[in-house]
Amino acid sequence: MEILDLIPRQQILIQIPETDKSEILMKMLQVFKYRWKDMDESSLIKALLEREKLGSPYLPCQLAIPHVRIPNIEEELAAFATLEKIVDFAEKGDSIPKPTQLVFLVLSPENRIKEYLTILSKISTIVSRNNTSKYLIEAKSSQEVVDILALANQT
Repeated sequence: MEILDLIPRQQILIQIPETDKSEILMKMLQVFKYRWKDMDESSLIKALLEREKLGSPYLPCQLAIPHVRIPNIEEELAAFATLEKIVDFAEKGDSIPKPTQLVFLVLSPENRIKEYLTILSKISTIVSRNNTSKYLIEAKSSQEVVDILALANQT
């Protein structure tokens, strides 16, 4: 599965103003409402924050990838956001800050471990290439994000 197959333009948020990790994740979850009518946002936030306590992928290119496997979905879901301001995604007690301006949110069915790990790996690889993260941070529209990711995926 390709990253762009997971993230249609309506699941891309640009320059969101939230500065709290929970608020950012809640805002990102909202993009799934059109696909997942009975989504329980509070349970998802709780699951995501619990998973974050275990550690979550973070790349020095200001990319955080909060993710969780959950029982009540049938396929992987992903959203992407650029943040208006840099937000520290480190957990309380972490000695190393995680300044973040790019967020990929990934939800996966519990039983699809291989696909889940492949998606996390692909996101990390694509965003780490060349100046992809810099271009994503500067993106002004969801179409621009799609174009940047498509180009990075080709190289």
